[in-house]
Amino acid sequence: MENFVLKAKSTMKRIAAISAGALMMGATVFGAAAAADYTLADYPAPFVTDGQWVGLIIVGADAASADVAGGIGVAATLAQVATSVEGVTTTVTGGLTEDVALAGNITAAFGSPLDDTDLGTLQDTTLDVEDEDLDIHEEITLAAVNPPYIGISSLDDNDYGADPVVEFASDSVEYTYVFDEVPTGNWTVIDDDDPLEINFLGAELTITNIENEAVTAQIGTEFYLQVGDSVTVEGSSVELLDLNELGAIVVSVDGFEEIVTGTEDVGPLEIEVKDWFYSDVTSDRAAVLVIGTDASKEYNSGDEFYVPCATRASEDCDEDEPDWEWVIEMNGVAEDELGVTFSESWTDDDDPVLLEGETFYLPNDFAYIEFSDLVVDDFAEYRIYFDDDYNLEDVGSTADESVIVIEAVGQEDEGLIINGADTSEVVLWFDGTTTVWAYYVDDNNDVLNSTLKDAAILVDIEYGDTKDRIEIQVDGSDDITVDVENDNGDDLTLDVSYTTMITGFGDAEEAEGTDVLFGVTEVGEYDMPLLFTYGIIMDTPEDTLDNDEVVLHVPSDTQEATIIIGTAGTTVTTAGGAGTTLGGVPVAKLDTEVTDKTAYHMILVGGSAVNRLTAEAMGLTYPTYGAASGIPMDKGMLKLIEDAFAPGKVALVVAGWEAANTRDASEVLQDYQSYALTGNEMEVTSAAGVISVGPLTVA
Repeated sequence: MENFVLKAKSTMKRIAAISAGALMMGATVFGAAAAADYTLADYPAPFVTDGQWVGLIIVGADAASADVAGGIGVAATLAQVATSVEGVTTTVTGGLTEDVALAGNITAAFGSPLDDTDLGTLQDTTLDVEDEDLDIHEEITLAAVNPPYIGISSLDDNDYGADPVVEFASDSVEYTYVFDEVPTGNWTVIDDDDPLEINFLGAELTITNIENEAVTAQIGTEFYLQVGDSVTVEGSSVELLDLNELGAIVVSVDGFEEIVTGTEDVGPLEIEVKDWFYSDVTSDRAAVLVIGTDASKEYNSGDEFYVPCATRASEDCDEDEPDWEWVIEMNGVAEDELGVTFSESWTDDDDPVLLEGETFYLPNDFAYIEFSDLVVDDFAEYRIYFDDDYNLEDVGSTADESVIVIEAVGQEDEGLIINGADTSEVVLWFDGTTTVWAYYVDDNNDVLNSTLKDAAILVDIEYGDTKDRIEIQVDGSDDITVDVENDNGDDLTLDVSYTTMITGFGDAEEAEGTDVLFGVTEVGEYDMPLLFTYGIIMDTPEDTLDNDEVVLHVPSDTQEATIIIGTAGTTVTTAGGAGTTLGGVPVAKLDTEVTDKTAYHMILVGGSAVNRLTAEAMGLTYPTYGAASGIPMDKGMLKLIEDAFAPGKVALVVAGWEAANTRDASEVLQDYQSYALTGNEMEVTSAAGVISVGPLTVA
């Protein structure tokens, strides 16, 4: 179970149950904090958050048609940004795919070992060795201990932030060529004249000697050359000059001539004469040469593999610090094995762990493990914050109170359920003696009483398929908890301070490590977002706790990572498309239609002369014209106002001196990526049809 626990500092021995007939029923938990420090550079945030539309476009009822057209253009651009992939299906042929839970074990999801029944290009066949047909097969083994794993910041490296990754511990992935049978004469039948030739990791491998945990392998490249032919190997030019009837050959390496019989070092290369043909006609003479930095080499189990680095590799990977090492168990008995194992450890942010869309490869790109994508891309924002000036007059209070508010951001009258009632805002208030009261806000923005179930305040988060999985609970202890019912054992504690009243998180005004505990780990000063196993993302605690708030992004269902394991013969196809997240939610209204101006981040199209909410946000009387409006003459303006109608809510004024200037400002937002938007206010100028932005010249 993932528990978000708000630990109350109090002299109380318990939190009393809230009775239905009590005087002060119906408060909000955690009051509104200041808005995040948004600037125009963040646009389209905060109006689109996590791909979700959480804003409202307001056009004045008295505005010109140009304002309406501008609002439509802004909405059209935001519809492209506020999209989610819907109905996409991925089909894997000749490979495997599984959706793996965050902090999940990839081995457990796929099983191990994998063979030809799982990956079509793995071999299960016979091999001719000294006129005997021996059964062989290939396997890819995923470790049971320290397996490939979906790492997340709350459990692993906190520098992962909001992104899950795939980690690979040492020996977590292994490829094995298994000899189900061995030759009658054991492996002593293998030598230079009768080598063992196998298809290993998708490439031909020649072995000329086998001794228990050691093999001698031909690792150079084999060439057939006639006299006068040349090849380039490891950057050096090699030419066959001549040979005699005894098989002694003359070669040139980068102009340096040498006679080679058997195996010789020539310059930077090793050359082995594997076969030769002599003729009295010089041009007919030819040789089969194995050429490389090493033509052949003896390897022991645990030595570097001759392809030590795959396509994705450690930063310092080379022969001395290999990612891949030999595994050799050739003892002359059934099930002898020849293979390679991943010998590095990629388990923190400094390593090449896989992010979404990235791939881990075996040597020769023989097989791969891909972090294809994340299953859930729909999130809703929930804020838990302290408000020291919350109006509780609706439930009998004669003064503004200090409370804790739980808010479902941008979800009109829903997102939370308390005592069977749908709401987007729940409030908790401590009466200074023995009781914490719970209230909720209805669709008329009235604060109403709530009652307890089973002597506890239960508030369910309802978003997508999360209903009944996440709940906020105040019980008969000193704890306020947010429980995620997914049985994972996580435990997050938020320290709420009160004696005679709620005073916020912790003891200090700024974030402290102890403001938030994850298990016993202090995370209140973490400078990155945190990701939890259900898929909930917490905005950077160090930033939000300075404002006495916690911001959670809740997925519409349990988050999982789609993992694909394949080989060169695997095909992956997808089908589906993108859908907007604007469907079924309010997008635009006239200023006279807005009943709850505190519920949304707003884009206010039109100045204070034509838009009532623009006038209010700018502290002006409606209507206000001309220079008093704060708009530069014959120009447009973009002005971001924090806490415009409620703490934490942003208003963006899109206005102009004339309707045409408002249209110009709207066009800047329509093509916002083409303009260097910065700060909280900018001036929009149009000259000869070219729109430009700059500092605002009228305050």
